[in-house]
Amino acid sequence: MSSKENVTLTSNVLGTIGTVLWCIQLIPQIWYNWRRKNTDGFPAAMMFLWASCSVPMGAYLILQQVNIPLQIQPQMFGFFSLVCWGQILYYNRDYTKTKATLLSMGTVVLFGGLEALLILTLRIPYNNGVRWPDIVVGIIAAIILSAGLLPPYFELWKRDGRVIGFSWFPYDLQGLTDNC
Repeated sequence: MSSKENVTLTSNVLGTIGTVLWCIQLIPQIWYNWRRKNTDGFPAAMMFLWASCSVPMGAYLILQQVNIPLQIQPQMFGFFSLVCWGQILYYNRDYTKTKATLLSMGTVVLFGGLEALLILTLRIPYNNGVRWPDIVVGIIAAIILSAGLLPPYFELWKRDGRVIGFSWFPYDLQGLTDNC
């Protein structure tokens, strides 16, 4: 467990850098989707699972009292994931703009409420020295985040590998050997 006294300037600086880099990774995807007005091949399940993991991960990091940048990272990542999810609903699932926006923003509010409830529920045993519920929530968050990496493989299988071609593999190996 971290405490307020153990959060150093270095951990805040590195936490801020990590948060910025982790959270902005979806901004180019959001812009790309908006420019193309298409999210074909971009799995909705991946974005929803990534957004879902922000609830237990946020609760875990807040209960661990890590530095502030790391505490807000799951919320920012979850928000951007839900923006991508809303784009998928609008561009590829034929939802109206209003319906996709309301569903995405409603999910943001629902996830925020669930996270607050989780924090308030787990804070009581955590303050009494019972740490295992918080650890379980952190493990669940990691499992959900990892599960979000599976839908692209199903998308590749469904499209016979046309989302990402396998012709890059020999070039990648050649680049590896050329740089050694």
